[in-house]
This record gives sequence, C-alpha cells and structure tokens, in this order.
Amino acid sequence: MTTAAPAAQWPLTLFGSRRFGNALGFLVCYGMLAFGYYLQFVKGVEPCPLCIIQRLLLAATGLAFLVAAIHHPVGRWAAHTYGAVIAVFAALLRVYHKTYGATHREPA
Repeated sequence: MTTAAPAAQWPLTLFGSRRFGNALGFLVCYGMLAFGYYLQFVKGVEPCPLCIIQRLLLAATGLAFLVAAIHHPVGRWAAHTYGAVIAVFAALLRVYHKTYGATHREPA
C-alpha cells in the first residue's frame, strides 16, 4: 500500500523539484506576455489600461519565478519573501494607478 505525499511536498512530486517548477512558472508567465504582445503588434488588438497593468504584474511574477529558479530556495522563507515583494509592487502600482487615474482624463 502506498502512502500519499505530505501536503507540503506536493509541488516536488508534481514537478520533480522546486527549481523546475519555478522555471516552468517563469516560462508560463513570459509565454502569456509573448502571446499578448503578438496579439497587440501582429494582430492589431490594442490593450486596455487594465491589460497593461496585468502585463506589468505578470512580468513581476515571472521575474520572481526566475529569481526563485536561480536562487533555488530550500525553505519556505524565500517563497514568503518573493510573495511579499510582489505584493508590495502590486500595492504601489495600484496606488499609482488610482492617483493617476483620478487626475488624468482623456480629452473628449
């Protein structure tokens, strides 16, 4: 009879290693960005302001995955640190967008 892997170890059983999982996350994030730029520049679909913010946050998430893949953290402290950095970046971007969006209006 086989035993199930502990809940904390499921990423290791799914991807083989955390480094591979982080590299895969990086590739997925930048693959989505590449598809967005393909739609914009090749197909002529213009992104909305929310899409542009989403691209910035997706790039930050992909960068955090890349740093985690290179750094190869052993404990959970690094995952919490990377998550906190992205959360602070997202909060600052939200404040900037809220301030800029409230004062800037397109000419009619």
